[in-house]
Amino acid sequence: MKRAPKIVGIAVLVAVASVMGVAESLDYRNRAEFDAAVWRNPPRCGPHGCEVDCIRGQMVRDLTRSYLKLGMSRSDAIALLGNPQPGSLPVKTSLSYNLGMCSGFRMDYDSLVLSFNERDALIDIRTQQH
Repeated sequence: MKRAPKIVGIAVLVAVASVMGVAESLDYRNRAEFDAAVWRNPPRCGPHGCEVDCIRGQMVRDLTRSYLKLGMSRSDAIALLGNPQPGSLPVKTSLSYNLGMCSGFRMDYDSLVLSFNERDALIDIRTQQH
């Protein structure tokens, strides 16, 4: 009879791990490797920003894990990603990059926001839905 709780416990762990794996695979930020050329010139981007396709958004996981590092300089971040959208956030403290309409019901734009300290060192990386 002591085997039943162990079996139930193992089943619960497997179920939780499966749900977490599915959630990770469905996350829009986990679908493509970072490509600087595509990031700088995503398809279907015009003067008012990127369309619904979320081309940049799909690269965010790889970008934040492999390229953007806390402590890197603001100038290195701009060299990697290009110039941010003008007027989106206070330029002295943050850079904001439009990702497209990525999360939820794809009704709102998502952004990658990089925050810097007074020495222009990267201190925070996050995505934000507007």
